[in-house]
Amino acid sequence: MNKLLFLSCSVLLFSFALQAQSTLQIKDLKAFFVDKDSTRCILVKYLINEPALADSCYLLVGTAKDAGDVYTGRYGINCSAVPCHFNGMGADVVITSLTVQVFLPVNPALETNATHICTYVTTKQGMVTERLYFALK
Repeated sequence: MNKLLFLSCSVLLFSFALQAQSTLQIKDLKAFFVDKDSTRCILVKYLINEPALADSCYLLVGTAKDAGDVYTGRYGINCSAVPCHFNGMGADVVITSLTVQVFLPVNPALETNATHICTYVTTKQGMVTERLYFALK
């Protein structure tokens, strides 16, 4: 009986741990080209529906030399550029979907609990999907 009770409690705790991961929806998504250091890059601007993080966020998708550039929105949301290569950087590259998954810290007031976003970007070609990581600070 005790083993059964322990097992049921473990399953319950595991389900709560899974619910701690919050999936945010994209409210608005705009993709356009920018010229940066003589390199044409895709700049993605999106809004997320989480009130605590309600701000426009920018994500630069381009070549490796863009890595490390930071676009800062209000509330201290930092979106760092990620080295990312698409097949053909011409006008035919259109971002069709952007999914953001946030792993919330246990205590948001503690800066030591780093919160990371995993972003999936899909282009019009359908074959190119990139997994991009950057941190909320």
